[in-house]
Amino acid sequence: MCRYSEIHPEKIEDVYCKICGPEFTIAVSGNTPNMRSHLAHVHKDIFCDMISSAAGSGAGDSGGSGLCSGSGTNTDSQQTAITAAQLPPVPNERRDALHKLISLWIVRRKRPFSICEDQEFRDVFDHIFQGGYIPPCHKLVNQNVLSLSTEGRAKVCSALKDLFREGISPCIAGDIWSEGGVAIFGILVYWLTADGEYK
Repeated sequence: MCRYSEIHPEKIEDVYCKICGPEFTIAVSGNTPNMRSHLAHVHKDIFCDMISSAAGSGAGDSGGSGLCSGSGTNTDSQQTAITAAQLPPVPNERRDALHKLISLWIVRRKRPFSICEDQEFRDVFDHIFQGGYIPPCHKLVNQNVLSLSTEGRAKVCSALKDLFREGISPCIAGDIWSEGGVAIFGILVYWLTADGEYK
């Protein structure tokens, strides 16, 4: 069994990623190649460290640094991972800003959080950053959305106070959207200025 996967406690026919938690499951029958693919694209830093360590020691997957006990190595995947690992990663501050921008786009366009783990989506960033930036997984998107909602709520409250202070009574509209058990309530505040300008 992979060191980064384990039998799901509630679904014995599935395994789950120990890094993501029980939310990310894979069928046991496709465990090795699918878990390898998941690690390579979602947890690339860990995957690259593993591959680099294996290459340095000359050990295959059956060694201490491999993915799974008893499975063969994939030279193309290893070379791709090693090449990506050699490219400079974006600074942490910029990485976090990109994570938030992606999360904001997902919410505004009402896309599923899992879109950030689609291969086509990740290929776009891989092409742009040449392996220097890894898009967030759905769990990180969820954390960012909750953080953004707190910031957004504070901004709306502040804006309303300013409008009321100026004697403006705005109209408020809301829209509810849920994703993975997380309810998102979008608020739109709009009004007309004394000059008839729509804000």
